[in-house]
Amino acid sequence: MTSIVANAKTEPIEIQGAVGKLRGVLTTPDNFNQKKIPVVIMFHGFTGNINEKINITIAETLAKEGIASVRFDFNGHGKSDGDFEKMSLDNELEDARRIVQYVEQLPFVSKIGIYGHSQGGLISILLSSELGKSKIKAVAMLAPAVIIHDNMLQGSFFGTTFDPLNVPDKVSLFSGKITVGKDYILSGQRIKPFEAAKRYKGKVKIIHGTGDRAVPYSYSE
Repeated sequence: MTSIVANAKTEPIEIQGAVGKLRGVLTTPDNFNQKKIPVVIMFHGFTGNINEKINITIAETLAKEGIASVRFDFNGHGKSDGDFEKMSLDNELEDARRIVQYVEQLPFVSKIGIYGHSQGGLISILLSSELGKSKIKAVAMLAPAVIIHDNMLQGSFFGTTFDPLNVPDKVSLFSGKITVGKDYILSGQRIKPFEAAKRYKGKVKIIHGTGDRAVPYSYSE
């Protein structure tokens, strides 16, 4: 069902992701008449979803500026298919590649930028490094979770410890409220976020609170 909110039109969208269907929202400026406009792809964070207030606010604000946006729940999150325990940085990155492919096929797209929050910021780094500025014109990140790589190598994540050399099949977090699997840990150990960031030559903006306790400000510096 299509709806009108704050000078914008939103409609549900669905594509095939890495491990199942990804469900999301396309937001376009009201009355843009299918003319060529920029599109921002939005990537939410670890345990997040597309309907968090910050994501809705950003989408509506972009629409007021004549910019469309696309946001999908990653696999294992929100309304998308998949098991959170089987989510990994590898399959989120594959989700992200497929989202870009979907956006590239939209008839009204003039250029593409990406925005990522926390783990979505980390995915933004890896994706922009891979695709380059010819496909991704600009990258904005809110507290990109580059620390995940160090967490996985050190065997400590949100206060829970594990053996990083003999990675367990799963690790429970937040008193057992959520669980990440072995593939998540191994993918976090394999990535090289700083090396990836160096390869992207487009425009980048990072916003990071100096009091952030989950992702230290020093990582963005």
